[in-house]
Amino acid sequence: MLAAAGNQSISTGGAGRKNLTLKWAHGHSYGSVELAIQYIASGEFPIAELTKHHFGLKDVDLAIKSIAGEGVPGAIHVSVDPWEGLRQEAG
Repeated sequence: MLAAAGNQSISTGGAGRKNLTLKWAHGHSYGSVELAIQYIASGEFPIAELTKHHFGLKDVDLAIKSIAGEGVPGAIHVSVDPWEGLRQEAG
């Protein structure tokens, strides 16, 4: 799956004689966004459990490394909150 728009170069050298299917994803419709918002708002799905790692702006590098498996272990999805840490300092 190639999700980015533009030209991509793909090396097929390591694929050998395997059957490959390439699909491009070009954005989404407003209807799909509305549907996602409805799912989240319903509370039926534990969306909050997807994001267990929260980082402030000063820790963006650590957040990116965590997603890549080099930072905080077990990160599937992270949130970067510009106000993370500032709330604690102000309170």
